[in-house]
Amino acid sequence: MGVDGIGNLTAEALEAVTGWQGFTKEEGYEVGERVINLQQAFSVRHGHTPAHDLDIGGRWLDPPNSGLGQGISIAPHLREMIGEYYTVMGWDPETGKPLADTLNRLGLEQEAADIAAVEIPVRLQDVTLNLEEPAGKGDE
Repeated sequence: MGVDGIGNLTAEALEAVTGWQGFTKEEGYEVGERVINLQQAFSVRHGHTPAHDLDIGGRWLDPPNSGLGQGISIAPHLREMIGEYYTVMGWDPETGKPLADTLNRLGLEQEAADIAAVEIPVRLQDVTLNLEEPAGKGDE
């Protein structure tokens, strides 16, 4: 899936534009992982909870009208999918809080210390999934 060799092409393009020598696709992936973890650590510090991740528009949960997934909604699987994403990212699977091991591995020790005491009051399994569209949406 995707464009063959895109990681190498991106690294080569970065080298051509900036003059940085030897930037590899692996370094690019690590930079991306650091950015995502910095964003999540910032969000957790400022009150982000799993409720925010489950607060998606009903259209994303509507079953498609055609194709192989016709009539099948992801809604029954959304909570599990988000929990799996948290786990793959190295975050607590119930709160989405980046684990200290993950942040430390990425050289983000200060961020690990900053969020160590942050308590997340909402657990993924406790969030009610709202499948209704907000008032006024879709009335155009």
